[in-house]
Amino acid sequence: MKALSGICIFLALIATLVFLFAGNIISQEEAKVVLIAGNPQVMKFNTNNWDVCKIGMTIENGDRIKTLEGERVDISFAEDNTNIIEIGEESDVVVKKGQAPYAVELLNGEVMALLKRLPKDSTFEVRTPAGLSGARGTGWGSKTDGNKTTFAAYENSIYARGIDRSGNVIPGELIVKNGWKTVIGKFQKPERLERLMARDMDRWNSWKDSVASFSGMSQKQMENRLQKVSGLSGRSQKLQNMAKEGNVERKDIDRVNAVLQKERSSYSH
Repeated sequence: MKALSGICIFLALIATLVFLFAGNIISQEEAKVVLIAGNPQVMKFNTNNWDVCKIGMTIENGDRIKTLEGERVDISFAEDNTNIIEIGEESDVVVKKGQAPYAVELLNGEVMALLKRLPKDSTFEVRTPAGLSGARGTGWGSKTDGNKTTFAAYENSIYARGIDRSGNVIPGELIVKNGWKTVIGKFQKPERLERLMARDMDRWNSWKDSVASFSGMSQKQMENRLQKVSGLSGRSQKLQNMAKEGNVERKDIDRVNAVLQKERSSYSH
């Protein structure tokens, strides 16, 4: 009887550990920068120093990222790059990876999220000064100026909630279905829905296409591709320097540049 009781306790412990592990996949897997444009800045948690954000950089809980006009940062929250967000231009974001009740705090600017492999019964949320939105596997956008927030559902449905003056979530939520958006004022509940315009969907599809080529790739595969591009870029520059001295033909440079352009276009806009 004692042996049976011990087996039951052991199985219960295993089940608990499995549940806890499944609920923390996002927090356990490293979040990494997979694409950048311009020279976005990152402030690591518990520091006051801004550094240049780089491809392959690990993003930890509490790290803050800022972008200027024309800049962007794409961050993957899964080893196979199936859960990705884009921090748009002129944005200020704090990553809260794995910390309930939200994963990204959007202080200002815009974030788009494409989620394909979240753990069962888990959600991914974006919080702004005016509200929060979340989903269990979809594609949506969040944009705020600190006073007003727009949540747009590009694929499937999301939920949207308001934030009160104390920073607490206002009871009740609005379901935003595919092709619709809601605008939330500061300290207000989301109430109205508006249809997305064609240009909104075009922009979403453009970004989705840009990440499709590496979605499902491992970080190692991404690193190998980036190393290949870096090597081709260095070779191209070397050939151009040699061409100035008349030591190489133009067709050799064009051949290398053609391969380089093909590799670059396979994982960026």
